Amino acid sequence: MTENMSRSKTQVIVASKAVAALVAFALLCCIFSVMQIGSLAPETFQYPTWTSWKVESFRQLPDRADLVFLGSSLVHTPMGEADADLTRTSLDATIHHKSLVFEKRFQELTGAGIRTFSFALPGEMPSDAYLITKFLLKGERRPDVIVYGVGPRDFLENTLPDPSSTDPFRYLSRFGDYSEHLSLIKPGFISRFDYELGRLFYPYGKKEDLQIAALRWTENLISSVMPSDIETFNVHQRKQVLPEYHPYEVRRDEAFYHPDQSAKTAFKDNLAEYRYRYKNLKWDTFKSQSRFFEDMLKVASGRGIHVVVVAMPITDLNRDLLKPEAKQAYLENLATVTRKQGASFIDLDASPDFELADFADSVHLRSKGGKKFFDLIAEKLSSDRAVLAALDTKPKDTQRALAEREDSRL
Repeated sequence: MTENMSRSKTQVIVASKAVAALVAFALLCCIFSVMQIGSLAPETFQYPTWTSWKVESFRQLPDRADLVFLGSSLVHTPMGEADADLTRTSLDATIHHKSLVFEKRFQELTGAGIRTFSFALPGEMPSDAYLITKFLLKGERRPDVIVYGVGPRDFLENTLPDPSSTDPFRYLSRFGDYSEHLSLIKPGFISRFDYELGRLFYPYGKKEDLQIAALRWTENLISSVMPSDIETFNVHQRKQVLPEYHPYEVRRDEAFYHPDQSAKTAFKDNLAEYRYRYKNLKWDTFKSQSRFFEDMLKVASGRGIHVVVVAMPITDLNRDLLKPEAKQAYLENLATVTRKQGASFIDLDASPDFELADFADSVHLRSKGGKKFFDLIAEKLSSDRAVLAALDTKPKDTQRALAEREDSRL
């Protein structure tokens, strides 16, 4: 009996210590939360990527942009290459975030100057465009117009686990609360559990901030003890050795748009990649990205921003990989949702204005195709009354020019 009493007493002591430890841990989490210990500014990124460069440049603009471009690499790549051709210079892709071709053509057509900014990002999904619009395109930084170029992959990406898995989301989600879309962003049990765990335990929720702080402290320590003349790898060299380490990293003076790429670059057959991307129709992905697309339009409309949605041109080679029901759902959804939300819609999906020679691969326009695209968008926007009203930059003779153009079509 003495032995049983001793065992019971030991169990009580162990249980008491466990409870005390849990209470102490909960109290510590509360203190950390109240004091925001370890919390970094949202623009403090672990390492630079396309997203971080865009965010940094946008927040440092001396004057707000009148028009902001959104979209994936279908917009991002030809914009930079077309501008390199226009300027006849190599442009650092981490710095160059606007369309000079569009600005030039728009001014030629309307007589009005315009400032653009490109928030187009490699791999950008409608869920990412929604976060950009909601968290960044507001207040004094609110543009008058958004031009959003989309393609089938943006809604039908077979390889996307969930919206939180993109590189843009990792950074953009730091700028605000996305809990109202939590069921769409983190639909799986594991990802949702991870999110709730972060809300419950402050240190776990701030694990990335703590990781960034620890990494920077380590880098500073190493820099202080290592000789200064040691040669270091640039991103391209390091990726040859460690291709999966910081896969989206890009640094200054290491990524350029060069002029005359159209003449130097052969057509790349990337159909196998897109055959895999389109292989299985994930209707959950289509529905969730369609919801983000519609909500992005709603946020913009609520802030008085006029949106122009562009179905980006792609080749017949790529379009033929889509199953008929997927192709129909994509185009019908774009047109229906866009018009329902009062946005303008430009359908260039199968436009005869573009030929195979305009493409670098089955979906991406090369530089000469990019010039053709941005010139065409400038022409269409220069005769769009809703766009001109939003910009409110019409010179006195613009109305006459619009009337003459419309009369010429009759």
